[in-house]
Amino acid sequence: MVPFTSSLDPSSFITSNALESQTALVFELPHSIELAETPPANVVVTPIIQSSGSAYAKSDLQAVIDQNIDQTDADLQGPVVLGATAENTQTGARVALFSSTSLVQDFYTQLQQVGVANLPVAFNTFVWATNYNDFFQRTTIVSDPRPQDTPIFADAQTLRTINFVTIVLLPFGVLALGILVWWNSRERGRGAR
Repeated sequence: MVPFTSSLDPSSFITSNALESQTALVFELPHSIELAETPPANVVVTPIIQSSGSAYAKSDLQAVIDQNIDQTDADLQGPVVLGATAENTQTGARVALFSSTSLVQDFYTQLQQVGVANLPVAFNTFVWATNYNDFFQRTTIVSDPRPQDTPIFADAQTLRTINFVTIVLLPFGVLALGILVWWNSRERGRGAR
């Protein structure tokens, strides 16, 4: 009912990082994904997650309910596709399909410390589907250093002088200038009467 697999495609962006640091993906009640023998025009379909060759899938629900889960000849034999991607080479549209929703469940996120790679694969899926992984490869912003970007260093005496000028001298100087202008305009106003 809760199988796991470590049969991940090392060439896929979605699963390659998971292979480096983790060991398996856990799926709850997965359904097999059937890939068309001939995909639509301009579409590349890639199975990225599969079960092992000894896996099998039961299609008889009553047998599962009765807990008769022994393999029979009618069962689908592995490897079974559990995750696949499709990309339209003409439009650039991308889609990823997984056979279970357990990739994004919180419980399996907590098991990341013991080698369950559900969270990294889910994250990489969003990055791949939005083509965000190519954004950094195509966008490189490098500018020449400009003199105005050079940090300014000052010793303690210079910082005290700057502090005095900006906090004391400038505000009180502007205040004194305002009082002087007011006083002069007041005297001119009396002389005109």
